[in-house]
Amino acid sequence: MQSTGSELSLAVIAGVFALLGVAVGHLLTMLSGWLDRKRQRKQLLLAKLDDLAAEDQTILRWLSQIREAASLLEMQRLHPSLPCQKIDALAVLYFPALTQAVSRYTVALRAYYTWAVAQVPKFSTDGSFQHPLLWCLHLSDKDAAERCSVEIEDRHRELAAAVAAEASRLLG
Repeated sequence: MQSTGSELSLAVIAGVFALLGVAVGHLLTMLSGWLDRKRQRKQLLLAKLDDLAAEDQTILRWLSQIREAASLLEMQRLHPSLPCQKIDALAVLYFPALTQAVSRYTVALRAYYTWAVAQVPKFSTDGSFQHPLLWCLHLSDKDAAERCSVEIEDRHRELAAAVAAEASRLLG
């Protein structure tokens, strides 16, 4: 009888170990899946941060183009909505911590564009410019032109610092 009891005890112990093995296997599978999703999310965020940096370069090219514009028609073709919308969308969807810095930057860009368009009647009657827009704006109202440029540069530096902090967080 005693050997039947110890056989039963061994069977129960073996069953408990088998159940523990299954439970540990499930936990390791779940942990592996979680780590894989976390790694994929980090890769996605890094790719989107790269997209945000690329859009920032697009905005800088836009700013250069708008400053070289030779007519009101050319300025209207260079409206800032599309590049600003892309950078706004990337911040809202993927980087809530950058939303405020991106918003301030795009507001400064749009304000500059709006101000520049409003200045055109001061130096052009037919919508064409004798000089690139940037020169005309400085001739029209040098102080306001410099304030707008400084505002854009300040907001751009603020955004660059926020992006660098986000990149450090992702890579760190």
